[in-house]
Amino acid sequence: MLNSTASKILIKQNGNQKVVQGVEFIYKGRPYTVKVKKEVVLAAGAINSPQILLLSGIGPKDELDKVGIKQVHDLPGVGKNLRNHVAFYMTFDLKKLKDYSDLDWANALEYILEKKGPMSSTGMSQVTARINSPLAEPSGKDPDLQIFFAGFLAQCAHTGEVRAAADPEHPEQAKTLTVSPVTLHPKSKGYIGLKSKDPLKPPVMVANYLTAPEDAAVLVEGVRVIQRLANTTVLRQKYGIQLQREEYGDCARKYGYDTDKFWHCAVRYYTGPENHQACSCKMGPASERLAVVDNKLSLHGIDGIRIMDASAMPILVSGNTHATIVMMAERGVDFIKEKWLSASTLANRGGYPSASPVKGGPSSTKLPTFTTRRPFGYGPSHLDHPSQPYWQQARPLSQYYPHSGNHFNHAEPHNHFEQFNGQYHRDIEAAYEIPY
Repeated sequence: MLNSTASKILIKQNGNQKVVQGVEFIYKGRPYTVKVKKEVVLAAGAINSPQILLLSGIGPKDELDKVGIKQVHDLPGVGKNLRNHVAFYMTFDLKKLKDYSDLDWANALEYILEKKGPMSSTGMSQVTARINSPLAEPSGKDPDLQIFFAGFLAQCAHTGEVRAAADPEHPEQAKTLTVSPVTLHPKSKGYIGLKSKDPLKPPVMVANYLTAPEDAAVLVEGVRVIQRLANTTVLRQKYGIQLQREEYGDCARKYGYDTDKFWHCAVRYYTGPENHQACSCKMGPASERLAVVDNKLSLHGIDGIRIMDASAMPILVSGNTHATIVMMAERGVDFIKEKWLSASTLANRGGYPSASPVKGGPSSTKLPTFTTRRPFGYGPSHLDHPSQPYWQQARPLSQYYPHSGNHFNHAEPHNHFEQFNGQYHRDIEAAYEIPY
């Protein structure tokens, strides 16, 4: 239901097994309960998924005791192992480029007629590189350092004058460019906890950024890479690139400008997190103490809960988490279909006759002919393997639609991402207010 807040997952004991019974949610200030027949998909993100589990009594006892919630199921890893990419910001002046407003009629005309000029450029926006620092994993296949460019700011000409200064009060001001090193595989781990048993209160996020010394060392390596890049002939001679000197608190006074110790101090003073929180309900075998879900995204020890978001990642990926989260959601949908959709139910849902059910799967009764979107199988029975019937396979539903001369596109649920209001705190502990 739109504009509602999930507050609790209800669990019951069924013999020796704990199973999902329902979900409580709040809508317009009133609590409601919905019963669950099959399973709950938790996709609230790396901050709110562990919060909902904790509010449900699922997690480490010491965390639940803090706010007076009775433990229903002991999972020590809920909310633990939180990781995030962190970045440092270096701003350069381009002394040979005045900060003019690029969006004027002359530049627009140049682009329309000749496809040239500022409007034909990306402005270096999101130009990036993933490289191996000296601290990277030895195989070299898993880069631990990313460099990206924030790009130029395109500003409209307020006066209509061609090449008008972007800031009329500082007409000689140079264009600037921000370049950032990012640590991709941080060793530092934080956690998500509860401030209150009230589901409308934000959780506690203890980020612990740069508590592992290796993370700061990777950022300093990135600073040196960027400095070498800025010292190339083309950037120096054509653009007059020059790093803006920053003191970063008392870092320069203590350690001397541009020493390694200075930059170690600076990255701790001016590091900002990416919005890539992950790993707070990590995937792993049941034997692993902090594992929360298995390799099919199902919660350990409770039947009927599946987590399909960034919190289930065991480690961070080498870059933006978006594509990986989409892949996890798609794969999770496959797992759900694999478990719940048999050949007979697919036929019934499509309005077509199904085979008479027999033990183990469809009988030899003639089934309707289905044409798939891609070739697979061994002959007319459409088996991927002679020993594996197709009703046990996980495939897009479009593969089971009757052929009509057109290809059917299947739509999978989109993974939802939390958006955070307010600014990040530089404190190690920060509570995030999540808009609902």
